[in-house]
Amino acid sequence: SSTASRLPIVTRGIIDVAMKKRGFDPMFIVDLAVPRDVEPSVGELEDVYLYTVDDLEHVVSSNLKLRHE
Repeated sequence: SSTASRLPIVTRGIIDVAMKKRGFDPMFIVDLAVPRDVEPSVGELEDVYLYTVDDLEHVVSSNLKLRHE
């Protein structure tokens, strides 16, 4: 997700309903928006994997460090 919204547009309630309809299959969500499009509490739901720009920045930083070594 990446919009110019000032408020989260993907809520825990929306994802909870979606998970039930999907039969609780795991869901991978990437929120690239600043400010965030997805409520942080979405990541607390079982089988929902929420990643933000900060998470991706950490992965890139770690990989860069390994390449320099």
